[in-house]
Amino acid sequence: MANKSQEKDPIRRCPMKRPPILKQLQNIMREYPEDVQILHELVQNAEDAKATVMKIMYDQRQINPTGILGQFLKSPALCIYNDGVFDEDDWDGIKSVCLSHKEEKTDKIGRFGQGFKSVFHLTDNPVVVSGDKMLIINPLDVDRECGMVILSEIENISNTGIFKSFDFDSNAIRNNYYPATLFWFPLRSQESELSENVFTDVKMTQILSLFEEDAALVLLFMKYLSRIEIHNPTQLSNPVINIQIMYAQNKRSDLQSFWSSMAKSTETEDKTTETFSIVIDAETQTQNRQVHWWK
Repeated sequence: MANKSQEKDPIRRCPMKRPPILKQLQNIMREYPEDVQILHELVQNAEDAKATVMKIMYDQRQINPTGILGQFLKSPALCIYNDGVFDEDDWDGIKSVCLSHKEEKTDKIGRFGQGFKSVFHLTDNPVVVSGDKMLIINPLDVDRECGMVILSEIENISNTGIFKSFDFDSNAIRNNYYPATLFWFPLRSQESELSENVFTDVKMTQILSLFEEDAALVLLFMKYLSRIEIHNPTQLSNPVINIQIMYAQNKRSDLQSFWSSMAKSTETEDKTTETFSIVIDAETQTQNRQVHWWK
């Protein structure tokens, strides 16, 4: 009888067939509407990054910069800022398709999982800046689907809309560190292999209007995120809309402790209840200040 170590292996290796990345993204996009839910997913991402502030800017300007990076930094674009910073799990998660990096994390509600991929309704090329890196996602290029750039190596972007947006400037590039996270989504201006969905100015404006209506309610269910601002690209220092959450009778730390106990009760199936009084302060440049109470 032949020794197993001497036995000839008759198995011929052959790879399993996998759908191309475009098909995988298209399948994910079918699960998410191309509406205000896109912004809700980005709110959840900010919350999971333990950000306290999220800023939204719709850059309507027509900017078509040149250069290697310029093609990914054009406008019109949607720009999203939060004051959290990516860790390695975040970078891995945002580059993953059909994989979850939060299955065992009960306090993670949307951290760069499939929900984030809904942004492909808007754009073919999401760009992310956080810490010392810039990530460019380009699923249309099968050889370079994801590209990472060290901030200090960035050149020739002074003529782009992202430059100087929410303090992403020459100082951040020179110091090789941006102490927050910035998403840049150049709006799809013509049909592509990924999507036939062209995002017009009318469509983007409608989505922002719908988000403004329910942003206060969105904040009610956040553990860390306490302020959402909407900005005009020509007046970044003064938000057009500023919505922030305040607390009466209970300190913010008390509410955070409650959320932590809720996460533990989810694991043990124990029931936990608590009552908090919450105030939402909404201020716009065109309307009177509004204050909402919830209990």
